[in-house]
Amino acid sequence: MIYEHKDVKSYLSFKYSESLKKNPRYSMRAFAARLGVASSTLSEVLSGKKKVSREMAAKISRSLELSAKQAEYLCLLAEKEASKSENHKRSVYEKIKGLSRGHSFLDVSVESFKMLSDWYHFAVLELLELPDLNFQVSKLANRLGITSVEFRDAIHRLERLGYVDNSGERPVKKDKVSLQVSSKVRNEALRKYHDTMLERSKAYLASQDPLKRFVGSETLVFDEADLEEANEIFEDCFQKIIALSERAKKPKHVFYLGIQFFSLTKGDK
Repeated sequence: MIYEHKDVKSYLSFKYSESLKKNPRYSMRAFAARLGVASSTLSEVLSGKKKVSREMAAKISRSLELSAKQAEYLCLLAEKEASKSENHKRSVYEKIKGLSRGHSFLDVSVESFKMLSDWYHFAVLELLELPDLNFQVSKLANRLGITSVEFRDAIHRLERLGYVDNSGERPVKKDKVSLQVSSKVRNEALRKYHDTMLERSKAYLASQDPLKRFVGSETLVFDEADLEEANEIFEDCFQKIIALSERAKKPKHVFYLGIQFFSLTKGDK
């Protein structure tokens, strides 16, 4: 994700390494051609000898077909690096923070996620964020519909993975960030987690007050060429809800947000 990168060089190095993974014979010259810049210029950028101008960043964004928001982020990174005024740098940095707000993640490896694939680990972690939490294991476990043993085990696993600090009066979540896990291949732990949440969704939606939840759906034709832009829209939706959550004054409950978007048809015709 582009928002993880704090300078243009880092992002371009990442994109080049991605291409190399797919094709070990992929050359710097080919990557430069894809970006629409001279290979010598790209080499100097990646070696740190040359800064990318905002104009060049805009050109690279078009070549990589970045969304408008992603393109602006890359251009701001370039503008900040090229600026000689500390005041201007600070001003641009605030804009960068505004675009990347909500994109901070603890990146959970797929192997670590195997330890957390039972749905309640994420719920336990968020429950620790509630203000004035009365930490009584049996009552908290009951609120989530799990056993006290499951609750304690979840705390211990989260602590071992570094997401919970259990050195004080009660366990606390270490970082105010979202956990992110991804895999480009089918993964049993991820499948188990999503399957479980879909099953729980059916049960909760049937029992909860309609005024205290949201359900919506739409069936439509869609061009796969627009999937990247659609993903950006979904990502914006997540970030807006996260921002709403972070400014909550007196939250009392842990909610789950899930978005599914997939093809109902098979084949090309």
